[in-house]
Amino acid sequence: MSKKKSQVVGTGNWKKRVDSESLACHPDQIQEIVERNKQHGLNIDYDTEGRPKLTSTSERRALMKVESIEAFGGREVHDRNCYS
Repeated sequence: MSKKKSQVVGTGNWKKRVDSESLACHPDQIQEIVERNKQHGLNIDYDTEGRPKLTSTSERRALMKVESIEAFGGREVHDRNCYS
């Protein structure tokens, strides 16, 4: 019997996709935000509640840069469950 390998999303310690609550937008703005992200070279999907579906730390940092969110005191914006 062979074990089925589980699909690993992203890189590093991200073992699953993160639906970021701290980088979310209003559901009415999703289409506008997706278009803006594509202009910046980001292909990030959003769920129906406006949360971006992030797959890696680099993708998260790139979105933070587009959103003009900087690290505060050397610490980034924290999403619960992003390290589990």
